[in-house]
Amino acid sequence: MSRKDEQTNVRIPLELKEWLKTQAQAARRSVTAELVTRLEESRKAQEGRGLSGQELQVKGA
Repeated sequence: MSRKDEQTNVRIPLELKEWLKTQAQAARRSVTAELVTRLEESRKAQEGRGLSGQELQVKGA
């Protein structure tokens, strides 16, 4: 990550934060790097299925 990368504050449940921290440690990454990796993987999977954001909202509802 670069200092030029955008910063965003996100509120998540403590349980999820602790899980993410554990996963990051297991992968020898920072929590930020783990989160970015997982978001990128999720985006690739979504794009691979050809789903739009609107379709995801409908399916998740």
